[in-house]
Amino acid sequence: MSALLTGVPHLPPHLPGTGTASHLATAVRAHRPGSSRTLAAPAFAEQGRALDRLRETLYDLLDLTPPDRPVLPRLLPDPAPAPLAPAAFAVRIEYDDQGSPQVLRHPAHLVPPAPAHHLSAEVGTAHRRFTQSAALLHRRAGEHPGAWTEPAGEWTLRTLADHPGGHRTAAIVLSPTHCLLRARSGPLLSVRLGPGDGAHRAAPVDPVAVLSAVHAALLAGRGDPGTPLVCSVGPHKVVAHLAPATAEEAALPV
Repeated sequence: MSALLTGVPHLPPHLPGTGTASHLATAVRAHRPGSSRTLAAPAFAEQGRALDRLRETLYDLLDLTPPDRPVLPRLLPDPAPAPLAPAAFAVRIEYDDQGSPQVLRHPAHLVPPAPAHHLSAEVGTAHRRFTQSAALLHRRAGEHPGAWTEPAGEWTLRTLADHPGGHRTAAIVLSPTHCLLRARSGPLLSVRLGPGDGAHRAAPVDPVAVLSAVHAALLAGRGDPGTPLVCSVGPHKVVAHLAPATAEEAALPV
């Protein structure tokens, strides 16, 4: 870099506008393609030996003898695409003629088309501004390999304690059809999702959307364990079966 900065033309200071243009034009005409190769060649003279040379230099500075085994670089992991699904939603709850909730969601960072009933946010993924305000705080089990785990029942209690105030609910998605949920003043519940409208299998809906319906029902005093809760998510109907969580469910690591 020192040789390059010494050899390139310099623009004299305090030139008038026309002088600057003339000086630049002269420098461009004087340039010869390839004139910088002699400067670039030393920078790329040791291709494939960067780690060896760096190790030799560092051990020399430390006055140590480098090991005789070769340097084996660690490959970077394959880049993973950024998640497309939002981690926080503004949720609106509407009720049909039978009193069944319909869940309408949009990404929380967008301007809502209508006032939201509550926010739902994924703990550890959504921005803090959303988790601080979210009424439904959830986590998807198994999506953070290598992360520290704790029993599901303890996670819900800790999450509610970490987010005081308000009518909050902490939930864990164990699978597309099985979740655990705890309202602030209630016990740990198991939520099993089943098909609605006589279908043979559950519709492919995000279970977090159904958890929003369960949260709204519990808040309104409608979500009684043992009573199926029918809700709509888009064009699909889903039945949520609530029951007290078993000790085995509460001990599941998440």
